[in-house]
Amino acid sequence: MSKREKNISLNFEEKKEIKDDVKEAFDKALESEKLTSIDKTINSAPEATLNQKEVDNIINKPSLKTKKASKKALIITLILLVLIAAGGLYTYFMNNPKTIFETAINKAFGTLSDNINSKPNPIQGNIQINTNFDHENYSELNKIKLNLDYESDNNNQISKINFNMTYDDNNLLSGLFYSENGENYLYSSDLLNKYIKLDSTENTVTQTDVNILLDSLNKALIKSIDGEKITGSKMQIDINDKATKTYRSVLTIDKNNINKLADNFNSALQNDQDFLNTVAKISDKSQNEIQNILNENTNEIKSSFNDNTITISIYTRGFNQKFTKLEINETINNVTNTYSLTKIDEETYNYLIKNSEEQMEGTITYVSKNNSESINTQNTLTTNGETLNFDFNIQNDFEKLSQVNKETITENTPISELTEEDVNYILSKLMNNEALLNLITNLS
Repeated sequence: MSKREKNISLNFEEKKEIKDDVKEAFDKALESEKLTSIDKTINSAPEATLNQKEVDNIINKPSLKTKKASKKALIITLILLVLIAAGGLYTYFMNNPKTIFETAINKAFGTLSDNINSKPNPIQGNIQINTNFDHENYSELNKIKLNLDYESDNNNQISKINFNMTYDDNNLLSGLFYSENGENYLYSSDLLNKYIKLDSTENTVTQTDVNILLDSLNKALIKSIDGEKITGSKMQIDINDKATKTYRSVLTIDKNNINKLADNFNSALQNDQDFLNTVAKISDKSQNEIQNILNENTNEIKSSFNDNTITISIYTRGFNQKFTKLEINETINNVTNTYSLTKIDEETYNYLIKNSEEQMEGTITYVSKNNSESINTQNTLTTNGETLNFDFNIQNDFEKLSQVNKETITENTPISELTEEDVNYILSKLMNNEALLNLITNLS
């Protein structure tokens, strides 16, 4: 054997041994999922084509896919940690009794504001009101219907309401109520054949004024409970005879904290320049006068509260702490009154008003859709063991109006200047109103 052949034979064995070692190393790596399979590459490689440097490079070279997988796992882990932390903070704040109180206050004022601002301006519409008493002593009231056709322009301070009240489909009283720039008039041929000028509203209230007042009162209420101890606990309550798990947040107002609550509320309004300007404009008083009135009312509340207590409870449920019930119990001079409002669904609420002598409870259904809204109530009044059931219904349909046409007011008499002749004429018209006489007779 030549020297060259011997060298080739030795190199071949050495390289074969190295190849086997490399393959074994890769097999172990695959079992630990640290490398991808390259068996075919190794198996299909030409014999004796790997030198020691190449083998070392293969063994020591990091996997690109392993790097990407590790980085992806790290990102996912960080995202999960952030979500868990955020969820923890969200749960903490949503289950915090003080947060629940603030949310309820903001929601109440927000709903009221949205309802006011959602109406078009100018606006025209029709309101129908009727009742249904389930008692023979009041059955005649079921025959009374009230229909109102209205137009209103808040910007130009003009509004008019054409009203028509009937009894058993016969005219009881009809006419027009008209207001322009704070001057108010009533015209009804069923009373007098001329306009009666009612008391003037010296300073009218605009929609902007209402929004400012609502916003100020909202902030003042939030400020008033700042730092107050509001407790919370899980509680099961009955809703429509069904046991429901809720979270109850409670604020108790008594002689120990009434001063702080009242002062916080007063301070918030005293330092609200928009509130002071608006109230001053509406009431025709100076800001100093408004501030003095606020101080007087605050001092009166603090001095007269004595041993009275007011307990305000807000019940919520679910992960998002959705409003379920508001309950207020007030004890004044050892007499307890209870007021509650329970949400059944998005359109239905149950209410309760109760004191030592009487109780009223029922269901309120409010439906708003497009340019129509309805309020229907089913009520039960219990007094001295006697029960009266009755329904009260309001239907309001409205639409946007281009403008409200002004009325031409010719002859008119201020209500304080009605003559004896005017009064006698009105009484004569009423005594000759057949529908009114039938109503009085049937009710007596």
